[in-house]
Amino acid sequence: MLNPPTDTEGSLRELHNELHRLYVRAGAPSVRQIAGALEPGRISHDTVHRALTKPTLPTWPTVEAIVRALHGDLAHFQYLWRQCALGTQTQERVTRSPVAFNPPVADTESEANRTDSTPSRPPRTGPPRTSQTWPGSVLSALKEETRRDILSTGTPRRFFQGDKLSWQGDRAQHVLVLLSGYCKETANTWQGTSALLDFFGPGDIYGEAQALTTDDTRPTDLLAVTDVHTRVIRASEFAELTTKYPDLQRAIISNISKRLSWANEARLNFALPARTRISRTLLSLAERHGVEHNGAISFDFRMTQPDLASLSGCAETTVHKFLREARARGIITTTYRSITILDTQTIHYMATESDGNW
Repeated sequence: MLNPPTDTEGSLRELHNELHRLYVRAGAPSVRQIAGALEPGRISHDTVHRALTKPTLPTWPTVEAIVRALHGDLAHFQYLWRQCALGTQTQERVTRSPVAFNPPVADTESEANRTDSTPSRPPRTGPPRTSQTWPGSVLSALKEETRRDILSTGTPRRFFQGDKLSWQGDRAQHVLVLLSGYCKETANTWQGTSALLDFFGPGDIYGEAQALTTDDTRPTDLLAVTDVHTRVIRASEFAELTTKYPDLQRAIISNISKRLSWANEARLNFALPARTRISRTLLSLAERHGVEHNGAISFDFRMTQPDLASLSGCAETTVHKFLREARARGIITTTYRSITILDTQTIHYMATESDGNW
């Protein structure tokens, strides 16, 4: 049996201890067995041995491969690895540029005694300290007592733009409650491409269906398109919350019903003209995630033309033509990965009454 390194501390020690616990729960397989559980050439047995026994921070691809081979919680280990990486970067900045380091204004005796060789505090990993109502979301439909209990259960975790919060095909061991930021839900097709299914925003809950059924396999990927603050709740704990609070049950059923209705509507939309499908997609996104300012509706996350094409079931060239014509008519404005709706009445007309012509 491999033993974890003993000469580590802080977040690095926590990462190595968690890896060792996962390794033991998996039956303490040999490093060759771990490497052999992945596709050929993904990782060598020597790399596995170093990652599990040496007092250094392995690369994320190495940790990801080991956790996948041992059937662990990827989101949990990605969070632990991020904490180690942040601490390493902070220490490097302080060591290499001590002159440029400006400690914050001291408010305690310990802060006053801080030296240039002391690393600055890592960024907070909890949600922003602002009051939120999460309009139109699952959390907004709950009673205050229920919402307070949910937000005090589990662990707060921060994910960065580009991080994966969930992997298609993995075991669903937890539920994600989004407190701030946005994610996009995608799924891999049989052709090997990735299809965008939906966006998740503040107050939404991901993975609740798997937590409440016998099917514990993630059907989709979840990718952060902005920095995201979440509450990660074990599936068993979330199931207990639904038993305790009937309003949570109703909110989940209502949310699943809305998503099924939206999916059915998306199928029916395939019979409609392309301009109508794109307009309906924009209208749906605006109703759920749009931010209104002076009559215009924008989005707090980047949305690309391929994203819009995938959601509306159109070719990218068709979406590009639609956006170009809509810009020329003053209906929308676009910048890099950003769309703002200027004329919501025309978009609504195109989505509900138009025959596909302007």
